[in-house]
Amino acid sequence: MKTSKCIGALAALALAVMAHGQIDTAKTMVVVNGVKIGAANYYRRMERLADVGRIVGGKFVASTPGYLTLQQIINETLMMQLAVEKGVAPTDAEVEEEVKNVVTEDPQKVADLKKMGITEDEIRYQVRVTLSEYKVQTMGINIATQQIEDYYQKNPKKFNTPEMFRLRVIVVDSSALADDVDKQLSGGASFKDVARKNSKDESALLDGFFGEYSAEDLGEKLRPAILGIKKGQTTGWLDSEKVKLKFLLEEVTPAKTVPLDAKTRVAIRQQLMLDRGRAKNDLAAMMADIRKRAKIEYQGTPFDDQLKATFKGG
Repeated sequence: MKTSKCIGALAALALAVMAHGQIDTAKTMVVVNGVKIGAANYYRRMERLADVGRIVGGKFVASTPGYLTLQQIINETLMMQLAVEKGVAPTDAEVEEEVKNVVTEDPQKVADLKKMGITEDEIRYQVRVTLSEYKVQTMGINIATQQIEDYYQKNPKKFNTPEMFRLRVIVVDSSALADDVDKQLSGGASFKDVARKNSKDESALLDGFFGEYSAEDLGEKLRPAILGIKKGQTTGWLDSEKVKLKFLLEEVTPAKTVPLDAKTRVAIRQQLMLDRGRAKNDLAAMMADIRKRAKIEYQGTPFDDQLKATFKGG
């Protein structure tokens, strides 16, 4: 299973937990000038929060968080039931193995999720949902070792990482501020500190962090300025509309080739299985079918009518 997909699903789970965490409804959430805002009010408002929705067919469709959450949980339940129905449901051992993979690949992400209140059982649940989808999508697909090696040889660009440049930036809106920044830097102040205190860009909140880019991605105007300096050096001031920008080349990561090791073989196999599975197994049609056949008993939530309209037609 693609661990990266599981991590992405866990990030989505984090948003749901943040919105619907286990908080005592009698609890005071915050006090504003002596006025208490209670958890009960917080939950009711959150369920019906306006200007929330999702992208459907390239367009934003407004909805309510309460409806979207219930719709998602129903779809997840049906996905796991579909995997059982097709005889490919992930075993407990497979789920535990994938949880270990997730922790190994990005331990900090998992730690951050736990700080948000996500429990180990919730992580296992989301992994089970993601594995169920993967196994239904790839039913009947087998990838030979030679196919993996052929893919690696025929797609070198996918396994070659170019030289990368990590940059920080200071953005100013006047020549006077640019001169002041130069004085601070020449006086020994760190680029991070100067960026945080003086930059007019949102990146000031991140000590001027601009990102990591290959030479190709730097753009025609910035590329020669960055290629003309060494690690630890700064560019001159670059004009951009009404502001001036100065960049620090903080780090240079050499180009490298990802070896065809065990980890890469697994990743290629999973990608090839998904590619072939999407052509062979119509997951959308299978989900539409199980929705039509599902017996959903509505219990009087404020979102019953929306859910009925969604699921009555599959």
